[in-house]
Amino acid sequence: MINSFFYKSLATLSTLGILTIAIALYPKTLKKNLPTDHHSQSSKIKAKKERAWLIIKYGTRIGDLLLDIPMPSMDQCQNQGEAFVAAKEMSRTTKTSFICLKAK
Repeated sequence: MINSFFYKSLATLSTLGILTIAIALYPKTLKKNLPTDHHSQSSKIKAKKERAWLIIKYGTRIGDLLLDIPMPSMDQCQNQGEAFVAAKEMSRTTKTSFICLKAK
C-alpha cells in the first residue's frame, strides 16, 4: 500500500514538472516562429526553392542502399555526387550512382 502511494505521488510530481517546463517554454517557441520582416521571409522562401536532394545509390553485398542528403543548390549537389562516386575509398566492385532532384 505504501509503495503504491509512493509511485503514484512520484508520477504526479513528474507530470507536473513536465507541464511546468512545457508552459515555460511555449512562449519562446511562438516568438521563434514569427517572421520579423517580409524581406527575410522572402529570402528564406527563395532559398528553399533553390534547394536540392542528392540521392545516392550504393551497392552492397546484401543489396542496394539509397541515401538522401539535402543540398543548398543543384550545383553543389552535382559536385558532391561526382566527388562521392569518384572517391578512392569506394571499391570498384560496388555499383555507385547518384541523381540530383529539385526540392519543393
